[in-house]
Amino acid sequence: MIPTASRLAGAPAPVQPPLSATALLAAWQLRPAPAHPPITQTLTQALGWADALALSQVLDQSWPPGVAPAPACQAVLQEAQAALVRIQQELAEAMQDPLLAADAAARAAQRPTLAPYRLHLSQQQRHQAARVASLRERLQQRLSQLGGPLAQLAQLDALLARALGEPERLAFAALAAQLWQRAERHLDTDPAHGLRRVWQDLQRLLQAELAQRLQPVCGLLDALEEALNADAATAAARPPA
Repeated sequence: MIPTASRLAGAPAPVQPPLSATALLAAWQLRPAPAHPPITQTLTQALGWADALALSQVLDQSWPPGVAPAPACQAVLQEAQAALVRIQQELAEAMQDPLLAADAAARAAQRPTLAPYRLHLSQQQRHQAARVASLRERLQQRLSQLGGPLAQLAQLDALLARALGEPERLAFAALAAQLWQRAERHLDTDPAHGLRRVWQDLQRLLQAELAQRLQPVCGLLDALEEALNADAATAAARPPA
């Protein structure tokens, strides 16, 4: 299950949560991708020598067991959760272009062009990538300031973000290519109304991409929440003075 901002913030979960990228491909009845190689092989291929050296240094470094006091961790958690909610809401609103949605819903007198929809998708993909990367980097900085294992996790996440950024971009480009293949089939089958299905597919793709991009952010927040819970459990088990 993909974490959602509404769950993190304590708000009601959406009625229809976005599909994961894998579930979206299954819904589109596409053949499953070949089995993924082991993660160690993937990282070996993705990491340059400088990143590999930095990764080794982070893993070999000795980190103090403790983290910042609970109030500081709680403040970072609440701030990041609020930022996550905002970015999900803002990017979800940006996906919904009213003019394109209206054009897609109208009956077409002739075969419509996909150019405006291609432009919308590419703009939204770039916008998502920039906004999520900014949020992820800010959270990494805050975790680094908390120290201990959370600081080590922040450094590891920064290395992985840099190493896996290009493979992620290529994967999203492949999803977009699948979308446009489906779009042509929709228009071939029903030129008058096929654009409505194209718009629906485009929205589902953007929602799946956003959920996928936010997974590392949600993972960092889960780690921070676990650290807070462990600290609370330790405090509760400590005998009274």
